[in-house]
Amino acid sequence: TWDRALAQTEFTYNDSPNCSTGFSPFQILYGMHPRGMHQLWDLGPQERRSVDREDFANAMRDLHEQVKIRLLDHNLKYK
Repeated sequence: TWDRALAQTEFTYNDSPNCSTGFSPFQILYGMHPRGMHQLWDLGPQERRSVDREDFANAMRDLHEQVKIRLLDHNLKYK
């Protein structure tokens, strides 16, 4: 039934780039793409990654500024 496909459908939607922003909703919210099932089959040796909070905050600010500019540009095209 449809309810079995809902989680996969939601994941796919949230990881798909939007034509107006050029980014996926997940990327806009978290600053990265989620791990897909194909990446979870063999995790191999685990690697720890740590991002400085200021670097992360700056990257997210830049990403949100790009989204804002793209949305404004997209809206102007359709006025």
